Amino acid sequence: MPILDTSFLIDVLRGESNSIDRFGEALVERQQISISAISVMEIEQGLVLCGYQPSKISRAMNDLAQLNVHVVSQEIAQTAGKIRAELIQEGKSISPEDCIIAATAINNTQTLWTADRHFERITGLNVQFHR
Repeated sequence: MPILDTSFLIDVLRGESNSIDRFGEALVERQQISISAISVMEIEQGLVLCGYQPSKISRAMNDLAQLNVHVVSQEIAQTAGKIRAELIQEGKSISPEDCIIAATAINNTQTLWTADRHFERITGLNVQFHR
């Protein structure tokens, strides 16, 4: 069961063929595909800042709502806090948002599909890179 990082979703929205193929294969195989609520926020933010029309933003958000969207629970927030603290102590910090996405994958025993190599820094995270 994959959980899609925002970078993967952006590549799908941009029409990047490898991401689209991989997403399509997961759908054909009837895999349960998930995203973090954080990715919903990041996609909404990006579409608004890029000046997309509200109707196109609404369509994109409706498409995302078809996926399993994980909310940020207390357990996920605590795991993200531990991840971020460890990375800061190691001098390898990543954004709080990405720590929450990683914690969501860890706590739900899912593989994170991403293009962002900094996720390699996180102990216990099962990650697959699509680029």
